[in-house]
Order: sequence, then structure tokens, then C-alpha cells
Amino acid sequence: MGLFDIFKKKDDNIANEYTPSVIAKKIAEIIDCPHEFYAPTSDIQTLMDIYEYEYKKGKDNGYIPVWIVPSDTLLETLEMNIEDGQTVDDTNIDGKRFLNLRTSEYGHDGDFPVDRSVYDDWGGDYKTLVFSGWDDFDKKGMTVELILVKIPVSNPWEVIKKVQIGGWNDCPVSEEIMAVLRYWYNEHGAVPALISSDVLEMYLPRPVNDREKAIILAEEHFGFCSDIIFQGVEELNILAQYINNSNIWYFWWD
Repeated sequence: MGLFDIFKKKDDNIANEYTPSVIAKKIAEIIDCPHEFYAPTSDIQTLMDIYEYEYKKGKDNGYIPVWIVPSDTLLETLEMNIEDGQTVDDTNIDGKRFLNLRTSEYGHDGDFPVDRSVYDDWGGDYKTLVFSGWDDFDKKGMTVELILVKIPVSNPWEVIKKVQIGGWNDCPVSEEIMAVLRYWYNEHGAVPALISSDVLEMYLPRPVNDREKAIILAEEHFGFCSDIIFQGVEELNILAQYINNSNIWYFWWD
């Protein structure tokens, strides 16, 4: 598919009898960055093509593209941050140390790193190639309404200054999220790519494709978001293989 085809579909998607919801408009107004609204669609590949195009274009033009999934809960979170006058400054938190501490807290009987024998069963075809935080769970194969925002920041982790999430239940607070994103960007080139009220997805230009790095990352991901094990794939070995083979990382907090 060429760029002309991508943008033709993109224009059709916006114009095809679609009016953004009030919630989507309010969220876009709060984030206050260049943006485009997208109607629900089943054409997932075109959305991925658009993201990858904007990702490459943004590197040359000083912005990070992020899919925003509008909802009452996300709007409430953003509005509360405004009302409370909350701002997120550049953090001095050490992202790697933060993850190590969180991992140790959760650990298997408090013992991390785990016995490496849990990773012996390797070679499964586990991979994630498209975002899933945009799925409409009531309509299989469809996305929900989306906003693609282009956030003008020098560093990808600074996206959290514009879209302040975190601090509920077991989810780290915004400053901690920003520290982790900085660490993972510097180590692996991962950037925030999709944000909803309870999901963060990250994009890498290419999969890790290194067993030892994937194992370390699996334990870091567990420390950052234990729900992806406890209420997700259940096994660190499976998570490590997803990380090894995928250019998308998924985090969900209950």
C-alpha cells in the first residue's frame, strides 16, 4: 500500500458520516496538540500504516504520535489534573532502579531474579504486531473512536507531561511512568504509542530479538505492570517470548 492509498483511506475514515464525540473533543482540547479524529473502523492495518508513517515523520519534525482512546474515565483523569493544578516535571527517579524495586516487591516468593529454568521452554510463536488498546470489546474486529495526537516534545517520555496518567490502584504515578519510559527509550528505543484510561502501549522500530534481553525485560515489565502476569499471560516465560518477538509492548492496570 502506497502513501496515497493510506491517506485516501484516512480521509474517508474521517469524513464518512462521522462526527467526533463530545468526550473526544474535550480530551483533544485538554491535550492541546495537533490532532486528527478517527471513526471506529475494522481496517486495523491502515491505522498501523498511518501510525508508522507519523512515527517516522515525527522523528524529523519534532513530535511523537500517540493514539488516544477517548472515554469518560480518561476525560475525568485529565480534568482532575487540571483542576488540581498538577504538572509533571522532569523526574530524577532512576527508572531501572524503580523497576527493580517493584519487581522485588511482587516477586515469586519475594525472590528475583527468578530461577532461569522457568525460561527453558522457549520457541513459541508469541508476538504482538498491532495495538489492542483501541479494541471495541462489544464489536469484535472493530476499534473504538480514536484521536491521533502529535505531541511536540524533544524526548518521547515527555508525552506524559501532556497526557498525565497513573496513580490508580497499582499503576505507577506519572513521574514514575515518565522515568520508566525514559529508561526504556534509552535502552531499547521504545516510545509511548497508545494511551487509554487503563492501557499504555509502546512501539519499537524492531523487536528485541535477544533472549537474554527479553528475559530481563519480562521481569521489568512485571514490575511495572504486574497485571499483565496475574491477569494476563500468567507466565514470565510466555511474556518474555512476546517481548522478544514483538515491536509492541502492552500494559494494562486493573
